[in-house]
Amino acid sequence: MVTAAPTDPGRWRLDVDGGVHRWRYLDEVASTQRLQSAAEKYFLGLPTGLPELPTPRGFQESARNGFRFYQGLQLEDGHWGCAYGGPSFLLADGGWGLHSAGDSTVFATTLYYVTLRILGLESTHPLASEARNRLHALGGALERSESDPPLSFVTKPLNPFLASLRNEIYTRSYDEIAFGRYRNFVAPVDLKKPTSTLLRGANVLLRFWEQYIRPDWIGQWANERVCALIQREDENTSYNCLAPVNKAFHMVAVWHSDGAKSDRMKRHRDKISPYIWKGENGMTCSGTNGVQAWDTAFTIQAMVETGLGKELEFRSSLENALHYLDISQLREDLADPYRQPRKGGWPFSTRDNGYVVSDCAAEGLKAVLMLQEHDFTKLISDERLQDCVDTLLLMQNSGGGFSSYERTRASTLLEYLNASEVFDRIMVEYSYPECTTAVVTALALFRRHFPTYRSAEIDRVIRRAIKYIISAQRPDGSWYGSWGVCFTYASLFAMQSLELVDQTWQTSEHVRKSCKFLLRTQKEDGGWGEHHTSCELEEYIQHKQSQVVNTAWACLALMHARYPYKEAIERGLKLIMSRQQSNGEWHQEDVEGVFNNTCMIGYPNYKFYFTSWALGRYHNVYLPMLKEMEAYS
Repeated sequence: MVTAAPTDPGRWRLDVDGGVHRWRYLDEVASTQRLQSAAEKYFLGLPTGLPELPTPRGFQESARNGFRFYQGLQLEDGHWGCAYGGPSFLLADGGWGLHSAGDSTVFATTLYYVTLRILGLESTHPLASEARNRLHALGGALERSESDPPLSFVTKPLNPFLASLRNEIYTRSYDEIAFGRYRNFVAPVDLKKPTSTLLRGANVLLRFWEQYIRPDWIGQWANERVCALIQREDENTSYNCLAPVNKAFHMVAVWHSDGAKSDRMKRHRDKISPYIWKGENGMTCSGTNGVQAWDTAFTIQAMVETGLGKELEFRSSLENALHYLDISQLREDLADPYRQPRKGGWPFSTRDNGYVVSDCAAEGLKAVLMLQEHDFTKLISDERLQDCVDTLLLMQNSGGGFSSYERTRASTLLEYLNASEVFDRIMVEYSYPECTTAVVTALALFRRHFPTYRSAEIDRVIRRAIKYIISAQRPDGSWYGSWGVCFTYASLFAMQSLELVDQTWQTSEHVRKSCKFLLRTQKEDGGWGEHHTSCELEEYIQHKQSQVVNTAWACLALMHARYPYKEAIERGLKLIMSRQQSNGEWHQEDVEGVFNNTCMIGYPNYKFYFTSWALGRYHNVYLPMLKEMEAYS
């Protein structure tokens, strides 16, 4: 039986270079020569040594305490790191789910069970036994068979280990199963997006074509074409790939095309460790190579809007954060005709991740402007900021909204060819209120400081974007959020967009409808708590408990709406303040993020800066705004 000896958490260190994370396990001597930072201790679940703080007497002091704790987690190159996890975690019933907040699925349980067995875990180990029992209770691996036997590597060449696996993952004899009959059979717990009749028919025709008609030269040409596209993706992303899923597939392809000892395979291996995260509960794989640029840009904005960025104790933290945005900006376009121009933009995580994201570029631009136009060293030139604007102006969709990585390039009818069965809205890019708001608010801030640079084009883009935001509002006053949970998240962004064009509670029925929606969903304790199933069901589902992150989003949305009755906002802020610990931190609550409608993913730093942002903005922006409104009434 394989048993892994636990490592000493005190000997783990996080190396950082240009935002890239690499965890290392030191020997006893080396671990005494390099002491752990507060951030490393926090990530590993160890006491951080950060001080107890004075009990806050108001919202602004609570925000200050929050940022005092949070700046203690800043890493040496200026960004904030975290465990960007969520997909596929071991659950209490012995199985694995699509994400940490979901139920066990056949797909995830089979995948991780086989992985553990390959890594050496004996079938008699309690973990394996529980997982196998759960898998059989779900119907066995046959319940997830789209075409050929799942995990086709278990078919041949056959050896005793693979023969044993066959008996373990199915509920009946492997030789008795007619897999072709189960080609479109998927367990109900796995099925989130049923395949279309069109796709199922196309699969039958293509399978017939492949087996009986297709000339070998076409197959060879297609393989060469795919290999070339894989290589292009590898080079675009410095062999990180976009995420660990396609990276794993790319590594298998490169192994076969170039060889196990090839230069490309060595470069791939070198970029495995940035995905690996060591945390309190063990070692996991992040959903990307991190959230570095995204979290850093938001943190800067939060500190500035709360007014705390002016305080001397936070200045060095903001200078370091600006440094990170400087080194992570994308400085040139890719030599790839298929990819969106990126020059001047920002990625989601690190510069070598390779691709611009519209809202990451926009939030980065806002953060830089907030600092460099207000007494901070000008690390990023005006020309580089203009490059970012040029790139953003290329990303607007025909309907006025903005997508994430690129413009919408094809019809949504392609969703009829969605073969994933677990994700929705994945075949093309869509416009999102969140991305759209990030871009238009960034362009508006840029226009304030550079009023003559492409001003007419910026005005047109903003006007079209606001029309999209209004058109995306639902009859109940809400907006659907595609990147956070869910309607509270999107409401925050939509309110920012409408505030930009002076649509507020006082002037806009759209804003009033949104505020009324938020007020209807406020809980008795004053907070907001939205369950992650809102994303999948596309309707607001109440969480059993208020969540500090949802509450912060809702309070910020009401502030941006210039909602004139402060009592509802104060109740939410009191809820946030009541959850704050004596050292200024907030504990992790439920999952905050989502992608592709069905898969949740954690943004653990949200609980630090969005909470402090809401608390401090109330004092620094909202209350003065109320006084100004009263003076004019």
